Amino acid sequence: MAAPDATAAEATKQRIFVASQSQLIWWRFRKHRLAVVSGLVVAGFYLVVLGADFLAYADPDASEAQRSLMPPQRVYWLDGWRFGPHVYAVKGVRDPQTFKRVYRADPSQKIPLRFFAEGFEYRFLGLIPTTRHLIGVDPGLDATGTIFLLGTDVQGRDLWSRLMYGTRISLT
Repeated sequence: MAAPDATAAEATKQRIFVASQSQLIWWRFRKHRLAVVSGLVVAGFYLVVLGADFLAYADPDASEAQRSLMPPQRVYWLDGWRFGPHVYAVKGVRDPQTFKRVYRADPSQKIPLRFFAEGFEYRFLGLIPTTRHLIGVDPGLDATGTIFLLGTDVQGRDLWSRLMYGTRISLT
């Protein structure tokens, strides 16, 4: 009589012999943890492609020269001891020696961030017209002129929104 381990090994061999090529590839892929994690990262990128409009809080083509080359804004997650995500308003002044525009955060003006806030109009998945975005500001404020998570480019366009839309081109 065969030992239980020998019987299990024989069953595994039989399963491998009758498996299709795609099953063998899938079994090998699942054993490799780095490959699985990398696959999840790539799947996440494709989810960004599908929801780029939802993730972008500003119109990527809206430009304003007064916001040229702004630095990224830091998001503060706590307001005192309670959860209250916000950014500080940014003031731009001209440096009298270099004549370059210098931006400084103004801690006296907090701009609260809202989840699922209203923003510019777009069509979700190209079909459903909506104005909801993952992050935004209060209805009285304009996200295009108040939030700059990654800063702005030379033409004053928001880099976060442009990055979200750029994933579509790159991954297509």
